Amino acid sequence: MQRKIFVGNLPLSIDDKNLFELFAKIDEVESAKVILGIDGKISAGYGYVIMRNDKGVANSIKKLNNSNVKGNTIRVMEAHPIDQDRSFMFRRYNVKRDRR
Repeated sequence: MQRKIFVGNLPLSIDDKNLFELFAKIDEVESAKVILGIDGKISAGYGYVIMRNDKGVANSIKKLNNSNVKGNTIRVMEAHPIDQDRSFMFRRYNVKRDRR
């Protein structure tokens, strides 16, 4: 199991610190990042959390998925393989990176 978790339907008022604290109640968190929208100022409504161990990932998904956070029902699941590893697409389709 990968240690990166996708968190969707976050309230716009949630920031990195709030997301970190939410998951830190469950287990040890390595990092938490709320993704910003196209303007770079307002939350896009989702984020990623990296846990220190697999047990933390499983417990977080079990306890926080479909929970209510500031009026929003959040979705918590294991991140997609593309989000887990930045070079996933390059390896999968044998694409060479452009080296300039």
